[in-house]
Amino acid sequence: MGADFAGQGMHLLFAVLGVLSICVALGLCYRFTSTLLFLGFTYTFLAEKAAYQNHFYLLCLISFLMIWIPAHRTFSIDSWRGWVKSDGTVAVWTLWLLRGQIAIVYFFGGLAKLNYDWLHGEPMRSGLQPTGTIGLSAPM
Repeated sequence: MGADFAGQGMHLLFAVLGVLSICVALGLCYRFTSTLLFLGFTYTFLAEKAAYQNHFYLLCLISFLMIWIPAHRTFSIDSWRGWVKSDGTVAVWTLWLLRGQIAIVYFFGGLAKLNYDWLHGEPMRSGLQPTGTIGLSAPM
């Protein structure tokens, strides 16, 4: 498998990421599937050069944290099958870790938007332009 997937390779990768997401949500082989989900999603984030989305960056960070958080110890297939010791409750530090990560990203994202263009609605104006009027195809 090369560094870049062409066409069908990316479709396959996204299908695998979908299955891994379901496995993480159900707590099935949690540590293994959350690690693969982090690696696969981070690969797609770093390989995408056309459209940067800061929310994808947040998902990479959260999926990395999910590798280390013991989210599979309660209400998961792993605990139901007896593969991990069930705690019966969720540790509060895991919730605060995720809340803190989200708060940090959104706080600094808000700071980055404090500029003239953003405060005067330029991203909204340029986003609502009719197709074909932005960039090289714009009338001169």
